[in-house]
Order: sequence, then structure tokens, then C-alpha cells
Amino acid sequence: MAEKDVSKNRSDRRVLRNNGAILTAMVELIGEKRWVDITVGDIVDRADVARSTFYKHFSNKEEVLLASMQPMLCILAQREGDLSWRADLDRLLKHYWASRSLARAVFGGERASVVERALRNETFLGMGGDASIATRQMVAIRMAAGRIALIREWVKGDISVKPHIVADAIANCK
Repeated sequence: MAEKDVSKNRSDRRVLRNNGAILTAMVELIGEKRWVDITVGDIVDRADVARSTFYKHFSNKEEVLLASMQPMLCILAQREGDLSWRADLDRLLKHYWASRSLARAVFGGERASVVERALRNETFLGMGGDASIATRQMVAIRMAAGRIALIREWVKGDISVKPHIVADAIANCK
């Protein structure tokens, strides 16, 4: 039994290492290429993994992008929160500001629609209440579009304010 456990641990470490390499490759490529020009081949080459390894983890490049952004999407999707949520949102926006070129690449162009759709879904899943499904879907669409637009225009430099001001606007975008 111990041999099986050791083998599983090695396998788990390899899975984590490969997954991390794929996610890191995506982040690097986003900063270098247009979304439409990034291919699975580019990702596997950069990650130094086999194409079959890529497909064990992900179905396509959109899944890689969304997996790399999942923790951030969870923060952006919240409608209201306690002080810890607000602190997370402030930290996230400071990160976006410090990494503006990458944030511009993620929230602009073709990638923005992928991110917005994922944020809309994450927002919808977090909604409760008595409203109909259609009403919650419309609210999720409005919230996701508004939050993505705010971040996009801010990291482009079209809105010249500090991160906490953007956080206030996001927190009030309900």
C-alpha cells in the first residue's frame, strides 16, 4: 500500500507542476500576443508539456485563461461583502494597477468577452433571493459588464483614480 501512496504523491506533484506550468505559460503569452494568435501549441511549447498533458487538464485555451483568473473572478463576482471581501477587492485592484499591461491585455480586446462571460456566470451562481432566474441573469449581465468596463477603462488610463475609488465603484455596482 505504501508504494501506491508514494506513486500517487509523485503523480499528484506532477499534475500540480504541469497545471502550474500551463497556467504560467498562459499568463506570459497574454502579455505577449493577441488572444486570437495564442494557440494550444504556443501554450504547450511555453509550458514544456506534451499536448496530451494539456488536454488532460484543459479542453481549450479559454479554460486555461479562466482557471488562471478563477480566484480573481470570485472576488469580482461578489455583490456585497464584509471587510475581508473589501480588503481582497482592494488588493486585487492594486495588483491590476501594478500589472497594468497584463490587465489591459486581459480586460481588453477578444479576451474581455471570455472574462466577462465567466464573471457573469460566477455572479449568477452567487446570487440568491426570490427574484426569477431571468431577473438574476439580467442583474448578473449588468454587474459583470459594468465591472469589466470600469476595470478596462481604469487600467487603460481613461479613468484617473486610485484603486480604492475603483473598488468603491465596483462595490456599488449592484
